[in-house]
Amino acid sequence: MKQQIGAWSYTPEEDTRRKGAKSRGTYRQSEYARTKPEGGFCFIPAMVIIGAWWAFRARFVTLGDLRVWLAFFEVVARRCGDRPNRSLNSVEHELIDLVDGSEAQVRTSIRRLERAGLLLRNRTTSRWYRLPEPPAADEQENLAATIRGVENHRRRAPVPRRVIRYLCRATRPVLWATVLGHVLRCLYYRNGQCAPDGRCKSSWVADVFEVDPRNVKAARRELVELGVLIMEPTDQRSMNRFGPRVRFNLEWNGVPACRRPPPPRPSFTAGSPPPKKDRELASRWEDQKPWPAAGVRERSPRWRVAPSDLDSPNGLGKLFEQLVACGACKAGEAARLNLFAAAARTRRVATRNPAGFLAALVRWKHWDFASHADEEAGRAWLIELRKQRYALGQVSEPQTSRDVSRPQSREPVRAANMLQAVLSSTTASARFIAPSSRAETEAAIRK
Repeated sequence: MKQQIGAWSYTPEEDTRRKGAKSRGTYRQSEYARTKPEGGFCFIPAMVIIGAWWAFRARFVTLGDLRVWLAFFEVVARRCGDRPNRSLNSVEHELIDLVDGSEAQVRTSIRRLERAGLLLRNRTTSRWYRLPEPPAADEQENLAATIRGVENHRRRAPVPRRVIRYLCRATRPVLWATVLGHVLRCLYYRNGQCAPDGRCKSSWVADVFEVDPRNVKAARRELVELGVLIMEPTDQRSMNRFGPRVRFNLEWNGVPACRRPPPPRPSFTAGSPPPKKDRELASRWEDQKPWPAAGVRERSPRWRVAPSDLDSPNGLGKLFEQLVACGACKAGEAARLNLFAAAARTRRVATRNPAGFLAALVRWKHWDFASHADEEAGRAWLIELRKQRYALGQVSEPQTSRDVSRPQSREPVRAANMLQAVLSSTTASARFIAPSSRAETEAAIRK
């Protein structure tokens, strides 16, 4: 079945037809080329490797699913001498041993790989893998751009089986990216032989596989210590342009080359990796004022409502002073009246947790919950508190009921009384002005 990815088309049957074909063209002859590495190898198409990693980066599959997917190549290689088109639908026990997982995890990974398009549902030894099929157009273009970043992607890479078994138990994505990047750049099958050497830059691996270049270098050092990779001597000029010369160790037996204890852990903590974009930061030194020394931040005092505070006006007075000191309440007679009115509502309404009820009213500033009756009861407690403090000599004079938190109320004036006062004042003025006006009138007549 032919698959169209961007400007490329891929057919899995092409790999079977080209197994016996020799490479065409002129290539560099490798002095380390061999017929096959120790333990054998598996042909994996480069486009399939790119597509599998793209599915992982697009979160269609997980790294555990990739480990199961790669383990299928080892399972097929174990059946290379059996009859063709043998079914691969009941190989979970072998996959469990290769990936060191449970049966439930392996079955879940197989279902996820089938949904992503990396595995066929009716799998045989001759046809079981394929490229993923992105559902959206932008995802297809993204996969096509990833394929364009790899040269010679229309080929099969001879991956050693021991490297495959090593990756089946690797749990770090950057280690996977480093191995797959060196497979695409350094492993070729030419003229019936495996050519294991080439050049590979860590920056290229970081760009294609979207990982950090510093982690790629660290993973490559680890692979060199294990004996998987061998670094060849390279001059600095060509290394800067094309990358160092690296070759796979075709005689690697699957165990570390040198068994030495791990280095001690550093005492410092490594910083965050540099940004992938805008790496050239500004070198100007402007407005670089030193940050003030960090001191111990003092905590603001906390307040607490005790049930005994609601039993007496003196307890509410002490609670009000505590709230003012903590900044939870403003100072002043109006704020004190609000607290006493809230306490009156608490005594009238709350039944289970009166202290928590009053604390909630104070914390959320719900002073408007108090009714007129609650405010009158709170004003009465304020008068009683004032009298108690006057008896103890804490205040100069006690408060009366007319000078508590609001202006004195005047006596109600009836409209009839107001009208009578206006009429009486008008009559008095008329009686006072009338005689003088008559005298002036008679004098004017005489003249």
